[in-house]
Parts: sequence; C-alpha cells; structure tokens
Amino acid sequence: MFHKSLNLSLLLCVLCTCSITVASAQEEHFVPAGFEDLNKAHESIIDVYQAGKFIGSYPARYTPEAIKFDNPAVIVSKINNIQAKDRRLIIDSLSGDLKTNADLICSAFQRQECGILKPDNAGVIFNEKKLRTDIFINPHFLQQKDVSSLSLLPKSTSGLSVSNFINGSTQGTDQTKSYNVYTNSILAYENFHINSNISYSHQSIKNQSDQTNWLVNNLNTGLTVNNYELDAGAIQTAGDLFLPGQSILGVSATTSLNRYAQNSDVFGTPIILFLPFPSKVSIYSDNKLLSSNFYPAGRQKINTENLPTGAYEITLKTEAENGSVSQETQFFSKTTRIPPLHHPQYGFQVGYLQDRYGNNTFQHYSNNLLLSAQVSTRLTKYWGINSTMLTLPKHNYLSLGSFFVTSCDSYCIIYWHNWCYLCY
Repeated sequence: MFHKSLNLSLLLCVLCTCSITVASAQEEHFVPAGFEDLNKAHESIIDVYQAGKFIGSYPARYTPEAIKFDNPAVIVSKINNIQAKDRRLIIDSLSGDLKTNADLICSAFQRQECGILKPDNAGVIFNEKKLRTDIFINPHFLQQKDVSSLSLLPKSTSGLSVSNFINGSTQGTDQTKSYNVYTNSILAYENFHINSNISYSHQSIKNQSDQTNWLVNNLNTGLTVNNYELDAGAIQTAGDLFLPGQSILGVSATTSLNRYAQNSDVFGTPIILFLPFPSKVSIYSDNKLLSSNFYPAGRQKINTENLPTGAYEITLKTEAENGSVSQETQFFSKTTRIPPLHHPQYGFQVGYLQDRYGNNTFQHYSNNLLLSAQVSTRLTKYWGINSTMLTLPKHNYLSLGSFFVTSCDSYCIIYWHNWCYLCY
C-alpha cells in the first residue's frame, strides 16, 4: 500500500511539473487580447542618421527585434565618406532584416556602454519610440583625413619688423667694478631675417685704466623655406653631450618646427580618436581636468596644447551628443628635448672655426674648415636615436645615442643614454 501511494505521488509531481512548464512556455508567448498587433511588422517613415548627421527619412518595416529598409542603396548613396570600393559591401550589410539593438539605446539611467555600435561592416541602433535609426559603419570602410600630419603656416606677408632683447649684469668691490650688457636682435621681412648678438663690457680696476670691449658674438642672415632654416654668416653649430656647439663663419641648413601651425602641441604624443558622433572630449590626469574641447564626428586628433610637459597617464572622457559616455586611459609624453613622432630633425653646418684667442670687436676665424651634421628621430612613441658628427682637418668625432621616455610617478621623463664616442 505504501509503495502504491509513493508511486502515485511521484506521478502527480511529474504531471504537475510538466503542467507548470507548459504553462510557463505559454505565458512567454502569450499576448493579451487586443495587443496582437505589437508583434506584427509595422511600416513607417524612419529618420536615418549617420555620425550624428541627418541623412533623410526613408520607408522601412520593423518589429521590436528587426528593421528592414525598402531601399538601402539609396541610403548608402547619401553617405559621402564611404570608400567607393566598399559601397556594395555596406549596401549588402544594411539589406534584409537588421537587428534593432534596442538594448543599446541611451537613457537618463544608462549612459555608459550605450549609443555606440562597433559592427564588422555596418549595423544600426533603432529607436522605435522616436522612429529614428542611427547607422554605424566600421571606420575601416570610411575615408579618413590624415590627422597625424602637421600643416605648415602660409608664407609670411608681414612687413618689416624688429625684435630686441636686452639684459645686463653688474658687480663690484672696493677694488673693482664691472658691468655687462647683452643684446639679441632680429630684423625680419616676411620669411627673411637678420640675427645679431652683441655684448658690451666695462671693467674698472683701482689705480688702473678702465677696460671696455664690444663683441659681436653672432651676426647672420637667414631664410625660412617650408620647414627648413637656411643661415649664413657667424653662426653656432648644434651640439650634444660630448660635442659642444662651435662658433663658425659659414652656412647652415636645418629642419625647424617653427613653421608648423600646431607648434604649441607638436611635441606631445599624438592622440587620435574615432568619434561616431560629434563629441566633447575631456582630458584628465590624477582626477584633474587638463583640457576639454568639442570635435566633429570622424577620426580626430585631440588637442594637447594645454597639457603640461612630462610623461604620465591621462584619461580621455568622451561625451557624445547622443548621450553616451565612454572613457579610456593612454600614456602621454610631452617634451621639447626630443623630436616629435614622424618628424625627424636634421642639421648640417660647414664653415671656418672661430679663433678663440682673438680679442676684437669682430671675431677672428682660422683656416680650419669644420663640417658638422646631426640627426635625431623618434622611432616609436617611447624611444628613438640621435647622432652627431664633427669633422676637422686633423680630427673626426662621432657620437651615437638613444633616448627612452617613460613615466616615473607623475610628470617625469627618464632618458636612457648609451653613447658610443669615436675619435679617429
């Protein structure tokens, strides 16, 4: 009797479980009376946007799960920055039933990880309440402007101008008194300039005659052509740790960063972002706001003009116009001691070496012909190489080096030098 009761109970439990399962399955697909049309496909005119720009309104059929445009080829034809060879692929990707991705719609309660779609080819986020579709296309298929290159300023059209810097020093005791005055002047007309560096010194020693001396340290003329500086006259060669600069009477040709339009941020690590929508990008370091600017949609170079020099991590916070918010962390370095990425610096000077034993207003120069050349380039964001060569009639010098940039706590740059110094 006990076994029969037990078997009957088990049978009832199994039947009940099956009934509950069937009932649950029925509830999942159950649509209340009068609401049957909710799961049916609807036809309407949908507003279509790409990169935050209104493209047009086009007919489509949609359900809560999928949307299908009547003529996706017409929509794609209105998007001008798709590469020609990829247009057929994008049309095919936007044909047929497309997933609405309604779960990615931003709201007042959801701003993180929303509003952005990263498709393999192309996809959409469809907002049924607003009858709005945002099209997202993989950046690989879009024509992108070259934001990594630096543009040059136009040729100068300014007239005659003069810049003059004067400083001085003085000292004295009961026995001696002296003072010095230095002046550094630039006379310029358009891209042509004349540089002069002149000093005057006066010394009084008790019971001795006063000594005065005028000295023209540098006097040269130059021309700026694109990103090159051409100079001739009394000039100074570039130097490094082992080979100090030399005063020569000759000519010089060097690369220059003075003509670049983005001169203020040229020495910083380039920060490139692809923005699906017009966005505000803010830069933080140690939770402190360093910069904030608005950018249009597309591939953009972020302005680092106001960022301090050093090597440190920064946080980029992007707030798109559709309400989505995202952020990422990058390593950033900014220094004038090494060349910018993709912009190696070169220098070449040739002339007669200054006679350092002269004591006249104008420098005397020997018959020793000097040739000097320099190169410095950053191979990656973090390291590069440089070299300096100097040749004299009886001596030749060559120095080789490398530099490395990294963070050390905050606002710190470390240079690692491995120098090879040859004399032959």
